[in-house]
Amino acid sequence: MSTLKERFALLARANPAITQADLARATGAKPPSVNAWFSGATKSMKAGTAAQAAKLYGADPHWLATGEGRPWANYSVTTLPAMGAGAEPKTGRELHSALVTIDGAVRQLPRQGLDELQHLFQLYLTDPSRYGRMLEEIEATLSGHPKK
Repeated sequence: MSTLKERFALLARANPAITQADLARATGAKPPSVNAWFSGATKSMKAGTAAQAAKLYGADPHWLATGEGRPWANYSVTTLPAMGAGAEPKTGRELHSALVTIDGAVRQLPRQGLDELQHLFQLYLTDPSRYGRMLEEIEATLSGHPKK
């Protein structure tokens, strides 16, 4: 994701319930400024504004401001932005948002992380007794700290 427009497009897909008006309120920016972030008319944003926007979306502020790193560097499966801490999806929209968020995190993984995640899913399919540890293990893998 090299442009601010692309980064906001990813955040919007991962959090469809957050509107541009919500973003304007959260950052204190005027609606035309927010629209310029999404349209590509604005190429960069101040660090403080990026931090406020990233907090709303549950994203990494440095990634939002610069495009460096991962969108969800401090990603947690139990704190998906659209659902809140420890919540389970109750609607199709919440589940969709959760899956888009996970997809975004998975796409940022190096090859080794993808292999580890595939291994974990195979374990869960063959050994249902591991389900209790599933979220913790997936979260560790997505954050780049797989448990052995």
